[in-house]
Amino acid sequence: CDPPLVFAAGVPVEFQRSRLSNWETTADTAAVHAKASAFLAGTRDLFITGGVGSGKTRLACAIANEGAVARLSARFVRVPMVLHQLQPGRSPEEVAALERQLFSAPVLVLDDLGAERDVATDYTRRTLLMIYEERWDRGHRTILTSNKTLSQLAEMQDDDRLVSRLAGRADVVTVTAPDQRLLRRG
Repeated sequence: CDPPLVFAAGVPVEFQRSRLSNWETTADTAAVHAKASAFLAGTRDLFITGGVGSGKTRLACAIANEGAVARLSARFVRVPMVLHQLQPGRSPEEVAALERQLFSAPVLVLDDLGAERDVATDYTRRTLLMIYEERWDRGHRTILTSNKTLSQLAEMQDDDRLVSRLAGRADVVTVTAPDQRLLRRG
């Protein structure tokens, strides 16, 4: 009988079996894998950037799942959905429940930062900064994925506050693989 599958809360079905041990490592991705492997034992956050379909989300889920296996509570969320769920007009109870999840998870994956809009709104900037700052103040670790670089995010947000914090608190890794979804289709 197989042991029960352990994965981080919110991880999409597609990535529930993802682990660092089964993430394909090549000569080009060895440094990325090393930083990802060091994340759980370290103290810095992790910003994973790369092209669409390059494996950023799979890598972030692999790290979060390793944390869950080690009994470190981890949670996965997609940034555009979080921003949608926290919008003004939602019930205060729903917002408070989501904020508790976002703020209290020892490890949180914020997937697809920068996919929420072409140009960030004041609401987007404030909300993302609030989430990141609250987590940092509580001593919790955050993994962020984006198909934008930090400088592209700063330009998109028309504000340097979040990017400055990420630059100072997070290791930045770039996944350079081609779009894996397109390769699987071919």
